[in-house]
Amino acid sequence: MAEQGYYYETSNLIVICVDREKNEDYSGRLYDCCSGEPVGFENVLQMIKRMEELYDVLDYPQASTVGRCFIEKRKRIRREVTRVTDRTRILRQKGDLGTFVVRVQYRQNATWQGQVTWAERQETQSFRSALELLKLIDNALDAEEDNVNDDIDVSSHRAEAEIPRCVGEYEAGGGSLAAGGDKK
Repeated sequence: MAEQGYYYETSNLIVICVDREKNEDYSGRLYDCCSGEPVGFENVLQMIKRMEELYDVLDYPQASTVGRCFIEKRKRIRREVTRVTDRTRILRQKGDLGTFVVRVQYRQNATWQGQVTWAERQETQSFRSALELLKLIDNALDAEEDNVNDDIDVSSHRAEAEIPRCVGEYEAGGGSLAAGGDKK
């Protein structure tokens, strides 16, 4: 069962505003209390990288492992970070497709653990990895899309029973393809 509510008293709170979906990938904006402006992302990988960069700069939550890489990069020097944005201001931000408030509590086993709140429904779920976080966000956005599609008139579309499920049904319906290639 989902918990309810936001976690307001944490310095690493991030609000993910998803604005667009294209080819099963999302783009939008990230808001946090340490940046004066939103940080844009064009895809999910970029979103994860930018969130990880913030956690590295804050050094919170502290990573329990050092990330592996093929090519060593210069070590980032931790700088003192001050809060420049009021938490209530970032919590008011809304994405066109969905809004998610993320609180990463731990960075163990080279991934994240924490809670995510789907702002539109005020539902909170825990996640055990960055992949699980992405799946929760994707599930929520799919549910929103299904709600929108339920409102669309589908009377002009073919009935589900009329759509061939496999090549054999396609052949039986007078289609031109056989299982092994062209119909003889």
